Amino acid sequence: MAFEVFLPEQEAALFRRKQPVVAISKNSIRLNKTAYEKLAAESVELAYDRDVNAIRVRRSDSGFKIQNKKITSKGFFKHFGLNLNGKFLAKYIEQDRSLVITLNSAK
Repeated sequence: MAFEVFLPEQEAALFRRKQPVVAISKNSIRLNKTAYEKLAAESVELAYDRDVNAIRVRRSDSGFKIQNKKITSKGFFKHFGLNLNGKFLAKYIEQDRSLVITLNSAK
């Protein structure tokens, strides 16, 4: 058996590093301040890559609206059969001006 120790300060350290982090629930994706500022968008396109189990959030002129750093995305999750809850680190891709959320890395 391999036990992993959780230290409460680990979660707080995530936010101090100013990493883009998203909180995913069954109905929405909530962006932290860093993720929201990196996207700098009013609406986004959502895409899912089954091979790597990742979501891409990319700036778009039309698509899902961001309201109060929240993207209501119930239809997206239902379409791809995703049932998620938790906080995930996101990686900002400069060339694409997008966030990639690897779903295997819940925090």
